[in-house]
Amino acid sequence: LGRGWDQDEVSDLFSQIDTNKDGTISLDEYLAYYAQGVVPGDNPRNEAESQTPSDPEAEPTKEERSCDVAKRFGIEEVSARAVSVDFLLQFTNKHNLWNKQTWEVVEEVIKPATLDSKLCYVDTFATEMKSEFGPPNEFVSHAWGNRWGLLVAAIEHKRKSSLIEAAPGKPAKKQYFVWLDCFAISQHQALADLEFLDSVVRTSKSFSIVLDSSAKPLSRAWCLFEILHRMSVDSKSRINILAGDFELPKQGGAQPAFVPLDSSTMTQIFRNTDMASAEAKFESDKNMIFELVKKLVPGGFTKINEAIRTAIAQEDIKQTFKAEAGQGKGKAAAKGPKTGNPKAGKHKGGMGMVADMYSEF
Repeated sequence: LGRGWDQDEVSDLFSQIDTNKDGTISLDEYLAYYAQGVVPGDNPRNEAESQTPSDPEAEPTKEERSCDVAKRFGIEEVSARAVSVDFLLQFTNKHNLWNKQTWEVVEEVIKPATLDSKLCYVDTFATEMKSEFGPPNEFVSHAWGNRWGLLVAAIEHKRKSSLIEAAPGKPAKKQYFVWLDCFAISQHQALADLEFLDSVVRTSKSFSIVLDSSAKPLSRAWCLFEILHRMSVDSKSRINILAGDFELPKQGGAQPAFVPLDSSTMTQIFRNTDMASAEAKFESDKNMIFELVKKLVPGGFTKINEAIRTAIAQEDIKQTFKAEAGQGKGKAAAKGPKTGNPKAGKHKGGMGMVADMYSEF
C-alpha cells in the first residue's frame, strides 16, 4: 500500500503506536491504534491544523474538495479516492506507461507530480480530475513489480464485464471507479492511511487480485494484508482473480487487450497457492501481518488459501467456458493433456479437462 515515506514520517507514526515506548510495536499496540478510527482532522498529527479557524470566504483546497466527495457519500475520505477507468487509460496513454513496471510509474510520474503537495495524487489534482474520482466499485490488489500495462488492461477487462445496465433515459455507459494504492495514498507519507484500509475494503463493491503468470501478488505479505481485511469484513465475500497478460495493439489499433492465462498455468498457480509462504521486505511487517491473520480471520491461512483457490478455479472455469463458446457452440473441444488425476480420461477436454484438473483437491 504505497511506498516512499521519509524517516520523519515513520518516526512520528511509530511513536504514536508504540504507547509503552519500548522501541517495538506489539500486535496489541497496532490493533489498539487501528481500532481508534482516527479520521482526518481528529488525527493527532493534524491537531494544530484542525484548531485553525477556517475562512468562509477562502477558496476550498483541493483536499477539501476530495473530502466533500467523502461527506456526500458518507464514507472515509481515503475511500473516496478511487479513480475512473477512463482516467486510468488517459493517464497511461499520456505518459506512455504500458511497458513500465508499477514501481517505475510511482517513482517517475506520481511522486514527482505530488512532491510539493505531499498529498496523494487524487488530492493533489482534485480540481483537474473533477468527476474522475469517487467511491470505489473495485478494490484492486496488485504487485508493484508487475507491468503497469497488465494492471490497466486487467482493470479495463473487468470494467467491460461489470458494466451495469443504465436506467431508461440514462446513458448506457457508467463510470467505473477502481481504488489503487498508488493514487489514493500519499507516496510521501503513506503509513498514516493504513488504518483506513478496512473502511476502503468495506466500501468497495468488489475485490480483485491482478496476477501475472508467476502470481507475484500471492507471494507478497502486503497482498495478504489486503486479503485478510477483505475476509475480516465479510468472510463469505467473493475474491475475483484477474490473471493474464496484455497485448499492445498494432499501430493505430485500439487499447491493449487483456489476455487470460491458459488453463494449465492457472492450475499450476492453484496448486502452488499458499499465503503462509508470503514474504515482506521487513520481517517485522511479515510477523505483524501473520499475527493479524490469526486474530482477524477465523480459520486463518487455511480459510484464506481456500478462498483464493476457489477464486482461481472459478476464473479458470469462466475463461474456459468463454473459449469453448467462442470456438463453436456445441462442438467438442480438442483432447486435453493428461493431468495425473485417476479420473482423467473420462472427460475429453475443455470444461471436462478443467474439472479433472481441480477434482483432486
